[in-house]
Amino acid sequence: MKSGEAEKTEKRKRIRKKGICRSALLTPANIVSMVFVLSVLLVTPETGYGQISINFFEEPFEYDQWVIASAGGARVEGDRARFLQRHGYHGDAFGGVDDFHWEKFLENGSLIKFDGRGLVDLNNYELIFDWRNEEKGYLSMGFRETRTWYDGSGGFFPQNGAWITIFDEEHSLDRGEIWIEFGRTVPEQPQLFLRYTHRFREGTKDSTSWGDTTLTGGFGARGIVPAFQDIDETSDIVEAWLEHTHKQTDITLKLRYEAHDTNNARKARMRPGETADRSITHREISESDIFVLHAYSKTQLRENVLITAGALYSTVDTNFSGNRIYGSDFDSIYDPTFQRRNFDEGFLNLQENSNLEQFVLNLNLVAKLRKHLRLLTAIRLEKLDTDISADLLETNFISFRGGAIEKDVRKQSDRGWNDISGSVELRFTGLENFVVSIEGFWSEGDGELQEEEIATEFSRTTFQRQTDWTRKARKFSARAKWYPALGLSMSSEYYHKTRDNAYDHIDDPTVGTNASNYPAYIEVQDFETDDVNFRLTWRPYAKLTLTTRYDFQVSTIDTAGPMNPASETAETRTHIVSQSAAFFPIPRLYIQGSVSYVRDRTKTGIAEAASELGLLIAEIENDFWTATLTGGIALNEKTDLRAQLFYYDTNNYVDNSEFGQPFGSSVTELGLTLKIDRRIRENLRWALQYRYLDNNDTTSGGNNDFDAHVVYSTLQYRF
Repeated sequence: MKSGEAEKTEKRKRIRKKGICRSALLTPANIVSMVFVLSVLLVTPETGYGQISINFFEEPFEYDQWVIASAGGARVEGDRARFLQRHGYHGDAFGGVDDFHWEKFLENGSLIKFDGRGLVDLNNYELIFDWRNEEKGYLSMGFRETRTWYDGSGGFFPQNGAWITIFDEEHSLDRGEIWIEFGRTVPEQPQLFLRYTHRFREGTKDSTSWGDTTLTGGFGARGIVPAFQDIDETSDIVEAWLEHTHKQTDITLKLRYEAHDTNNARKARMRPGETADRSITHREISESDIFVLHAYSKTQLRENVLITAGALYSTVDTNFSGNRIYGSDFDSIYDPTFQRRNFDEGFLNLQENSNLEQFVLNLNLVAKLRKHLRLLTAIRLEKLDTDISADLLETNFISFRGGAIEKDVRKQSDRGWNDISGSVELRFTGLENFVVSIEGFWSEGDGELQEEEIATEFSRTTFQRQTDWTRKARKFSARAKWYPALGLSMSSEYYHKTRDNAYDHIDDPTVGTNASNYPAYIEVQDFETDDVNFRLTWRPYAKLTLTTRYDFQVSTIDTAGPMNPASETAETRTHIVSQSAAFFPIPRLYIQGSVSYVRDRTKTGIAEAASELGLLIAEIENDFWTATLTGGIALNEKTDLRAQLFYYDTNNYVDNSEFGQPFGSSVTELGLTLKIDRRIRENLRWALQYRYLDNNDTTSGGNNDFDAHVVYSTLQYRF
């Protein structure tokens, strides 16, 4: 029989294993582990500065609590807004409690935990309480808030160096949630779970719907004036679900209700500093109610046959309101006498109701047909219906027709959709050191769309259209893995994917005219993609591992319409080559390196036709390459030194500004990270990190360039 203390320790382990908080997948315990295993990275940027580095020190298991204090700062020269967006932390001093964890095992078999984080000027906060008992259940509640920064700069016009700044470009958006969750987990009884979550998103972010200007040195209007979005969103979510096992069947029933409130606005300036200077506020307000009922079952019919089935019913009811107003400033009151430009279209007093109803059924089968042959098959049925009705006052400005024009309009749209899809996969492992699988997927659907516009003032239908459409999708893929020798493995994959869309415009007054509206100007649109990749992992000897990967993909789009014959309207070809190496020359030293190159080309029929006139470039490029070198050494039993060098380069900028807005990008980025990690005592650890970051952006004419020096230090105390 186990001693009392040993039994408590074993029970603690079981509770920890079962106690992964449903409400916080990224728990502080996980965070602190990643901080010190992936410690070369303070905040991971999108291009991937962080690489896995080895932690030479094993953390002592007996310390169940810890606190990590941190402080840092950055010195930025150049565009702070771009630095904030790329690297995700503030450009001044910051710090606080990086992570805190406290737990206590009670005599009644329960475990309580507190986790927290609070970083000032990063606006990164978290507080979690968790109680659980493996014989009874759990209670979890918490609060979390994070901030994301955005760069609100506009476009650059190289002909005269035009770069327009009209507001603070350092935008930020705060995201957060408050939750409480209860679970009843008595063994051998139905498991019951309840959860309430309140989420919010508030702040400003950049928008790519830029305004225009004619301050281009005589080259006409160009859309390079920055715009931004005001975001104010909240949602309340209530969930309840029941899990129970009856004989060989696991059953789950789940209810979910969501209430969303949105008050967002996109704000743009048109022709700032000119006589036609005006501001646009496009405001969207909505209230949505979402109800979802979901049932799921899993049955082990026999040792080699597993069946799962699911059904879902959901409804979405939404009320929209809003306006689009041109004025002398943002959030102006509509003034019909305000001098606008011709065809400045807006709307007022939008009242729109939208209803969606969805049914989904699916069935899955996993069967082991033979000793080395496994079958996976699935089928899915879906029915979707939506109806939308909207009343609004359309506004326009046409100087040669007396200026402001207003029209009361009612718009209606009804759509129905039915879809059936299925998949089959066979996996074979009968050959020594060889695994192969093939998979097929198919989907067929049909639907209809009815649209109508009525001028309510005259009770006259001004537009009416009915469109039937069908969609067919197919995908075939094959995968193989081969292990020809110890330390050598090869894998490859190929897939062919198609999707065919056909539109039948039964009733459309615009067919055959230049006024065709989507989807009336498309009758057939087919997509086709072929993709193949190879991967080779070779360990020539114990201290060196090499990994090589090559990907190739080609995609085409064929389109036909009433005014255009069938033709290939786009083709994209992508090549990706990457090579990485990991070298461990001595037990305390490691070196990792990787190089990746992407060659991407897109051709369009329109671009090729325009290229003959010298107006555009026929081939759009999106090539880039990255290189990373990481190393670390354990100087002694208590000191670990790490370093990383990252480089990114893309050079696809095309200056056709004489005829249009330049496209593509030309950017180079360099990142250097140095970190020293010192274990002062068994339960006390200190780390100091320095990062140098350099960004050069030709696309923006150098306006988004920056150099930054970042220092960051942490002190971890375990108890």
